[in-house]
Amino acid sequence: MNELLVGLVLSGLACGGFAFFYTRRVPKLRVAAAKLPSVSIIIPARNEAENLPKLLRSLASQEGFDREWIVVDDHSTDATAEIARSAGARVVSARKLPE
Repeated sequence: MNELLVGLVLSGLACGGFAFFYTRRVPKLRVAAAKLPSVSIIIPARNEAENLPKLLRSLASQEGFDREWIVVDDHSTDATAEIARSAGARVVSARKLPE
């Protein structure tokens, strides 16, 4: 009985020693979060309510980068600015038109 107990204790120590050695000697890999490149897309627009949704859908389908859309609304008289905002674009008003 004592021999069995001694054998169990020794094999437990051997396994514990192996586990200690293994976890200390093998470097743990740390994977950094992939950072996508950032792109700002500036879209000048005047009365583009009909075309803007197609363009923004096309841009949204592109992958591989973080993006922001900036629509420069050049005094549109249609729903260009509202459509751009609803698609997630930042809308900037252009300067006053020259005389």
